[in-house]
Formats: sequence, C-alpha cells, structure tokens
Amino acid sequence: MSHWTENPEIYRRNLPHFAPPKAALFVTFRLHDSLPKATLDQFQAEQMRIATLKQSGKLTKEEAINLQKRHFADFDRILDMAEGSHALKNPLTAKIVSDILHEMERQGHIRLWCFTIMANHVHILFSLIENGKSLREVMQLMKGRSAFECNKLLEQRGTFWQHESYDHVVREGEFDRIILYILMNPVKAGLVKDWRDYPWSYVHPTFANVAL
Repeated sequence: MSHWTENPEIYRRNLPHFAPPKAALFVTFRLHDSLPKATLDQFQAEQMRIATLKQSGKLTKEEAINLQKRHFADFDRILDMAEGSHALKNPLTAKIVSDILHEMERQGHIRLWCFTIMANHVHILFSLIENGKSLREVMQLMKGRSAFECNKLLEQRGTFWQHESYDHVVREGEFDRIILYILMNPVKAGLVKDWRDYPWSYVHPTFANVAL
C-alpha cells in the first residue's frame, strides 16, 4: 500500500490539499447547506491555523497531524448533530452515491477501500491510480455525477455538495484505524448498534475483519 511519496501534487480552494501519486486518501465531503457558514468558516480557519503553525516550525509534523485529527473528530460530531439538509437520509439518494462510488472503481478511476454515507456527509477511503486522474479530477467527477443524479431525483436544481472537501493522506499504520473510524460513524451517531446493520457502509473484503 503506497501512502506518501515525494513531490506531492498540491491544490487549494480554501484549504490546502495534498495528493501524492498512488496515495491512500481519507476524504469527507458534505451537503452544501449541512452546516451554517459561520461553523464552516471556523473549521477552515482552525485548519489553516494548524497548517501555518506547522509551516512556521511551531508545531512538529506529528503534533500538527494529531491536532488536525482531534479537530476533525469534533467537526464530524457537529455534522452528525447538524439540523441542515439531510438529503442523503433518503435511501434513493444514498443509493445513487453508493452506486457512483462503486462505478468509479469499476471504471478504473480509484481503488475503493471503504465508505459510509451519512444523512449529510460522506466518508470515503480510496487510493488514486498511478498515471490516472488527480485528486481534483476524481472529486469533481465523483461529486459532479452524484449531484446531477440526486438533484434529478429530488426534482431540484442548484448546488448539492459543499465545494470544499476535507482530505487526509493515510500514513503507515493508519489504514485500519481509519477504516474503523468510517464504519463506526453510524454507530457513534446512534443509528445502529452494529456497523454491519447500516445499509450505506462498505468495506473492501480484504479489510472486512478490521471492525469485527
């Protein structure tokens, strides 16, 4: 499993995104109106603050990563309790997203390891394909296809997903922990007692024993 290589591709919207070739990536993306703008701005400001402290040498790489993990876990809990759009609670829209994630693997755009589709956000763990699409291209395709199909189903128009996504390059030793984090999201949210009872979670058969 490739995790980190030199000269990563970097792109920015509001947050920096690091996408090493062949990297395994933990990505979270959410519905565009799932959180108030002030909450999102606060999250992005804190992520940028951590990145700035790391670049200035005031935080080590390990300290910055641990701080980002704790901050993201707090953000994830806010998403689970958010009162905004819950369009993915509809099993038909959840199925659209699930089908598109699997389709992207069948078409050779990604290697799909794990995902969970919650009422207002999606956690996904996948690897980029060597000499394939970049992270930017993968996310545009993934979110673009699903937004079109979900809007069509819901008979609505306009923005479906928040433009910004949160992504984390999986480092050595993190893979199993992230799979467990993704699969346990609906359990922690009180939706099911066993992750295997949640209909919109998937884990690659190779890693099915991680959460047992």
